[in-house]
Amino acid sequence: MKRIAIIATAIMAAAACSKTSVVFEDADSEIGIAPVARMSVKAPISGTEYDTNENFGIFAWHRILASGQTSAGWTDFSSGATAENAPVYINNGRFASETVGSTTLWGGDPQAYYWPKTGVLAFAGYSPYDELNQNGGPGITYTLLPDGGNNAPKLTVTGFTQGTYEWTSNASSVTNETIDFMWFDADDQNAVNLGSEGTASPAGVGVVFRHACSWLDFNLKAETGSEGKFKIKKVTLKNVYTKGDFDSSAAGDSHTGDGSDPGDVTVGNGTPWDNLSEEKDIVLYDNSTGSFLGTAAEGETPATNEPLALGNLLAIPQDLNAVTTGTAKDAVILTIEYEQHTAAEGSIPNTEIISFDITGSNADTDASPADQGEWLYGRHYVYTISFGLDEILIDPGMADWIEVDM
Repeated sequence: MKRIAIIATAIMAAAACSKTSVVFEDADSEIGIAPVARMSVKAPISGTEYDTNENFGIFAWHRILASGQTSAGWTDFSSGATAENAPVYINNGRFASETVGSTTLWGGDPQAYYWPKTGVLAFAGYSPYDELNQNGGPGITYTLLPDGGNNAPKLTVTGFTQGTYEWTSNASSVTNETIDFMWFDADDQNAVNLGSEGTASPAGVGVVFRHACSWLDFNLKAETGSEGKFKIKKVTLKNVYTKGDFDSSAAGDSHTGDGSDPGDVTVGNGTPWDNLSEEKDIVLYDNSTGSFLGTAAEGETPATNEPLALGNLLAIPQDLNAVTTGTAKDAVILTIEYEQHTAAEGSIPNTEIISFDITGSNADTDASPADQGEWLYGRHYVYTISFGLDEILIDPGMADWIEVDM
């Protein structure tokens, strides 16, 4: 007999901040950005260093306010703003890393951008630029002044498709091309001008990149006493939407609005994703040879019992229950094909396939299929599946003799 339990824990991914610095030239000051990110594209990583091989898109708007003003909160910048007095200054510009002295900055590439002589700039952006713009990419727009101004500005990405994640049969590793899509809005920090004479500051503009997707990890392990008894053959995450539309104004984040403390930014329960489609089954592991859980390395006693770690999967946030409206799909489940090596030596191992309902935020591991919860943006979900044994025990008895007279 077997006993297999699944435990889900949600870890909120920390918001990441980014600062801008200025590259000085004889005549003009180039706009340079030194970003810091919680995760890099293609595979989520720990730490706060933005990958120098990556790049991001920037939008900026120029407005002249009071004489000599070089900084303005969002309320001051947007009050009375129109398309005429707050024109686009940078329209989806690509920023890539460059070395200036001993400092790594991100500047406009292939075109450099320079600070205006007067007024201030409000910035918004997203990452990564190349992956979201290749082959035509999804439709990316930024609206600074919805409905005439003083409303929440927004980044819209129409038809975003999450990258491929697949473990090809009998391959040695997974192909992971999923994208750590991040963004920050124009009202998340002050509008500034760091190129005006006498105002340049190495502190730069504090902005916060927020994660638009969910990060998923799966750890399969053997409980104590069951090491070497279970061989994993295939693991599949089923019924996952991989395409959708994003609208940052629908996100549930709260922030100061003036950039005074990027640490105030929190991840809320807003739903910036809509029009989800393209349901797929994602193969997390597939190997006909299989992998034993908890087997000891040669010469080691007892077993190290390291889990089979699968994941670094970035997914579009979504309801995990069955969906019957719009583009319908079944509930998200995890299936595991494995061999159970608990019979007598020399016998053919038993092969089974088990399925679990995947749960997310607002649901627990005992949730029914009608209440599995959802994956929320900016969250890191770690699923631990434990394989254990309940020994088969026999309690023998014996019928009494039946007396037969001859």
